[in-house]
Amino acid sequence: MEVAVGVARSPCGEGAAQMADLAYALLLIGVFALVALAVRGLERL
Repeated sequence: MEVAVGVARSPCGEGAAQMADLAYALLLIGVFALVALAVRGLERL
């Protein structure tokens, strides 16, 4: 997967790659936060 992403990124330029990395990191953080909130909500039941 990582190789395909690197090949797809190369024509875009450095800024686009950094933005993609930032967006991916924020997405992972958001998913992790949602999972944590869901687990905390289930513990209250």
